[in-house]
Amino acid sequence: MPKPKKPEQEVVPHSPTTPPGTPRVQAQAVGESHDVILQMLQLFKDECEQKRQEDIRRREAEKQRFNQLVATLGGQTMQQGTSSPVGPIPVSPSTQVVSTPVPKATVVSPPALSQDVTLQAFKEWRQQWEDYAVMVDLHKQPQPKQLIQLRSCLSPEMRRTLEVSLGVLPGSSLTLREVLECLQDYVKGQRNEALRRLSFSQCRQAEGEKFNDFYVRLKQAADEIDLCKADDLGCVETQMKHAVLIGIRDEETKQRLLELPTDTTLDRVLTLCKSREAAENTSHELRPQSVLQPTTCAVSMYKKRKKQAFKPSGSKGSVDYNSSSTQPRVTCDRCGGRPHPKDRCPAVGERCRSCGKVGHYAKRCRSKTVKGVKDPPGLRDRRGNVLCRIK
Repeated sequence: MPKPKKPEQEVVPHSPTTPPGTPRVQAQAVGESHDVILQMLQLFKDECEQKRQEDIRRREAEKQRFNQLVATLGGQTMQQGTSSPVGPIPVSPSTQVVSTPVPKATVVSPPALSQDVTLQAFKEWRQQWEDYAVMVDLHKQPQPKQLIQLRSCLSPEMRRTLEVSLGVLPGSSLTLREVLECLQDYVKGQRNEALRRLSFSQCRQAEGEKFNDFYVRLKQAADEIDLCKADDLGCVETQMKHAVLIGIRDEETKQRLLELPTDTTLDRVLTLCKSREAAENTSHELRPQSVLQPTTCAVSMYKKRKKQAFKPSGSKGSVDYNSSSTQPRVTCDRCGGRPHPKDRCPAVGERCRSCGKVGHYAKRCRSKTVKGVKDPPGLRDRRGNVLCRIK
């Protein structure tokens, strides 16, 4: 009898990951692991794509924020560029940034120019107008709009004067600067030139007025007149130096200015005046105050007066004590004025009305006996003047 055949075993093909002789179950497990790896790769790829899309959205949001900031600062809206072919990408709430509006500078137009304005006030108004024109970029506007803006800053009376007296109609072809010059010439001609020059020549520093305030008034008066022809800077500087020398109040400062050479600049003159004023103020602050008691002052003054009574008449000076002042004042022994050289004393060659001697006044006479008086005897005051005569 023939032997029965054994059932043949299924042969599993060899693979790099499956060793020969592995069962089918292990082969299926290996196939599933391949699928898991592919799925993980796909998830990683999707995550990378999602991050790339978020980066694109973030860059677009930053670009939009930058465009808004530029449009806010420039005062005008920037034109949008070409749109993307795929359309606008929505911005996620997490990446959206709210831009804070930047406050704009407040521009205030100059006040209306009145018809009775002075030349100095007009120059100040013109400076305000030029600042306003720069802030609103008026130079970029056409000439008719510039003139319209100028007329809006004039009073109704000044607008009528501009049209009727100056002949600048609303449709005029004059530039803005030419119209302003016409207005300045009109304001300048409202006051007499002689009066303006008189005001400049009579400008003096008031008592207690600071030098800076005085020079500001002097400069304003000089701006209203034509000091020199063709605006010669050398001539103008000479005129201002002369006006400062004439108008300054302090005599010592005036003497110092006279000692300067003729080619001294105006800046040097102003510096000298300011330094002298500052030194005078500092010396007043550093000057010590009297701390003596009234009783002590009275006793001290009594002793000094007693010594003065026995002082010989040939001395060069004496001390005068006022009943209302605690500080002694040195006076001349011949005329009673401030101390000065003997040859400059006004009492030299004058005859005393009390004693008849030559060389001093009667108020400074110290002779006890009367010798050869010209006038009859009588009561006299401390200056030697006759109050009443004895007959």
